[in-house]
Amino acid sequence: MPTITISVPDEMKKLLDKHKHAFNVSQVCQQALDRELSIHAAMGKKGQRTMLQRLKTEAETERDGVRALGRQEGLQWAQEYGSWDELRMMKRVHDGDRSEAEDWDDVRGAIQDTNEYEGAKSRMFVDAWEEGFLDGAVEAFEQALEEIN
Repeated sequence: MPTITISVPDEMKKLLDKHKHAFNVSQVCQQALDRELSIHAAMGKKGQRTMLQRLKTEAETERDGVRALGRQEGLQWAQEYGSWDELRMMKRVHDGDRSEAEDWDDVRGAIQDTNEYEGAKSRMFVDAWEEGFLDGAVEAFEQALEEIN
């Protein structure tokens, strides 16, 4: 796969260095470029189809951003507040074990008790924020498990 170099402001580079293990920079850039190329490709078309593609791309971009925000907040919550039981339950649900129907309700209850959830309620993609929060909390828990073992 070919490589390219991008330039970023100094502050962004500091943040990228600080969170270098939190996400795949190359993958995020590829997704952003793909969305931008989709927008430009759609600009060549006329009428309703162009508008729908543009709105779809914008919605996907916002959803991705909301999920990423939820993930960061989930990481922070897990590191500062998450109990062993809450994090273990979140991991079970995250890994697809929904053998107990109330597990997801319990996880959502824990998520909704966070201050960050209040801000997410007004967002269009609350489900994306919750999914991201769950991803972040489970990631922090898995890192803690690795260090414990």
